[in-house]
Amino acid sequence: MGGLPGPPGTAAALGLPDARRRHRVVPVPPDLRRGAHQVRVVACGRYPVKSLRGEDLPSVSLSARGVLLDRFWALRTPEGRVGSGKTTRRFVRMSSLPDMSAALVGDSPVVTLPSGVSLPLGAELDAAVSAVVDRPVVVAPENDVPHVDDQPIHLVTTASLRWLGVPSPDWMIFRPNLVVDAPGSSRVEDGWIGRRLQVGGALLSIVGPAVRCAMIGAYLREAPKFGVYAQVLRPATVSVGDAVTLSE
Repeated sequence: MGGLPGPPGTAAALGLPDARRRHRVVPVPPDLRRGAHQVRVVACGRYPVKSLRGEDLPSVSLSARGVLLDRFWALRTPEGRVGSGKTTRRFVRMSSLPDMSAALVGDSPVVTLPSGVSLPLGAELDAAVSAVVDRPVVVAPENDVPHVDDQPIHLVTTASLRWLGVPSPDWMIFRPNLVVDAPGSSRVEDGWIGRRLQVGGALLSIVGPAVRCAMIGAYLREAPKFGVYAQVLRPATVSVGDAVTLSE
């Protein structure tokens, strides 16, 4: 996916319908209750370099930190601030980040530039990325403070994608780690907050609504929270096709 089109703050920027509707919590559908196996993982995402586009994977390894090596690297300025879609004491906004993508080769990221050239970690990559964002940066691993903004896992459902009018193949614009198939066209995962979710062999605690990634939030402000955040209670490898059930 290339850079995001359209003027900031409009659904039309993504070719989406107007989503300015009151968010409502919907009941948990019967096929998500314990013992049912109709709802499954349909996509797994990992984003090796924070705020860059990432990988659509057949499986991901979950730990207490989240997806293994997810957002483990970031663009860091000489002052120690991290490239992001927002500016805070810790982060600095860099608008060109979505024009690049990253994928792991072994245990190290390879970054694809807007030109289509792919480079591994090193001085050449740092210089190339600095030119894209128009400021000196290095692609650096995290230190004691994780690069994730809030919670380790971001989960969305196909039902909420339909609610927003987003085709399921475009799920990566929201940068979730897990996409779960669910019937209907509603924000069904909002009803899971405070519950535990069995996802394959992993056990997740759904802790709250997810604040949408700032890189996409700049282009679609009508739904500032989308999907849910989760913590990993029992680590495991989760794969596309794994069953998803609610634990009481």
